[in-house]
Amino acid sequence: MKTILVMERGDTLVLLDRILHRDYHVTRSGYLLSLADISTLRPDLILLDHGLVGSDPGSLCISLKSNAATRHIPLILLSLPPFIATIAITFRADAYMEMPFDIYNMASIIHKYVWI
Repeated sequence: MKTILVMERGDTLVLLDRILHRDYHVTRSGYLLSLADISTLRPDLILLDHGLVGSDPGSLCISLKSNAATRHIPLILLSLPPFIATIAITFRADAYMEMPFDIYNMASIIHKYVWI
């Protein structure tokens, strides 16, 4: 079973876990994990909330995509509009989803990057 790391807060974290738990092993975190922690977890995909309070998700995105051990992991950035497309490009994310998101669209994007 593929592992998806979800770094998100609140209700969205619970919703994503409910959507994904049947097809994937979901590792949840309500805060930003370190590059070392992510490398240890070895997720097959990362869903990251750009709006995590008190953190710098942009630096983590760039570190993940610059590190030889983690650059292959698909990274989907979650955020409120209107600038998420520009933010995703700047932080080297593989994809992005505007929140609130459509469940079926989210599943489609995840399946694009991670085969069950």
